[in-house]
Amino acid sequence: MLWKSALIFTTGALVLLLGVCCLPNPFSSDMYFHHHSTFSEPMRRKLEHSYPSLNQTTQHDPVNVAFLGNSFTYFNDLPRFFEALSQGRVVQDSCLRGGASISGLARRGNSMLPKFKTRPAVLGKVNRHVIYDYGACTIEQLLTGRPFQRRERHKKAKWEREPDNLDPCSEDHVYASFANAFYAQHPQNWTYIVISDASDSPALAHGRKSALASLHRDYLPLIKETGARPILLWTHAYPPYGWTANALRRKGLGDVANFTSLVGAGYRAYERLLTRSLPSNQRPRVVPAALGFLTVYEERPELWWRMLDQADRIHSSPHGTYLTGLFLYGTIMGHLPPRMESVRHPALFWKEARVMQHAWEQTNPMVTMKDAEYLYEIAERVLLHGYVPPSYIEYQNGEVATEQKRKHA
Repeated sequence: MLWKSALIFTTGALVLLLGVCCLPNPFSSDMYFHHHSTFSEPMRRKLEHSYPSLNQTTQHDPVNVAFLGNSFTYFNDLPRFFEALSQGRVVQDSCLRGGASISGLARRGNSMLPKFKTRPAVLGKVNRHVIYDYGACTIEQLLTGRPFQRRERHKKAKWEREPDNLDPCSEDHVYASFANAFYAQHPQNWTYIVISDASDSPALAHGRKSALASLHRDYLPLIKETGARPILLWTHAYPPYGWTANALRRKGLGDVANFTSLVGAGYRAYERLLTRSLPSNQRPRVVPAALGFLTVYEERPELWWRMLDQADRIHSSPHGTYLTGLFLYGTIMGHLPPRMESVRHPALFWKEARVMQHAWEQTNPMVTMKDAEYLYEIAERVLLHGYVPPSYIEYQNGEVATEQKRKHA
């Protein structure tokens, strides 16, 4: 986020002219902090998290959170929202790809160009070239700092051929050079790694199988290397609405409660795999945000509809991201953020969001204080007191959705 921008100014042309392997260390914290002493207080806080020696009076060590996900993560900029919700305690970074499953993100990496090519995402300039906060090129680069290597060509899915789902590290060689230098010289000491799958993949036999294989092959070695604890973000179900209606019904996911329950069964399978393979101090946790959504679905269906993006009824609106962020915070920290600070002015948590929804969509309504108070109560009941919505089905035998075969003419 903003803490990265400070580092750009001292690298400048060195990234382009000298290359990663022969760079001196222009990111020296002492040199930077002295030279850029006029930056704002939020920037100082970012620097103090990046370089704890600069702030000997810090009460808490920073919680470094890596986000690995897809559009369910970048809608309403969940990483920056979560950072703001933490009131400066969390430092985050990400590798995100629209439409990606767990295996797809590992294979293909970042696709946040041009979605994160926005004014709030500007970090600085290298030789008049604007650097945006797209995140790491690959999950390996984010977690270990190892450099991005240009990928082999592969057959692209339909959404990958669209101009709003591009890989910034392949399309922008200046950004790729910056990212290689930045992540190589400043690998984060990750505390948690938030992982989410494609929205329906955990419920489907082929999607779950693919994710389990990728977690074992692609993610586990990196997670072990970092020593971080994986956090599995159990995402919400959505209704058979518009263009998704026939597809969801054909997949056996036409019922919101059953959809929620089968996705949950998938995430518990991921949890079991990681638990068997990791030491106890890295035992994974599941964020049951979907149970919060299902509770609202049962109690206040009119608000549940407003928790979904008003254009596609799939992704979260700010209401949905707000609830997801509360669940994520509670799962990581062991308690919810302070109530008054969390509900009084919820819109302020998005003042630095890189993107909210698709550029062509009408802006979703913002969370009101009244709605925030109710959603905070939902997080308390479900996450802290163990409330389970009555329509939830506790699948325990590896159940997956019963998909209907396509009929061919």
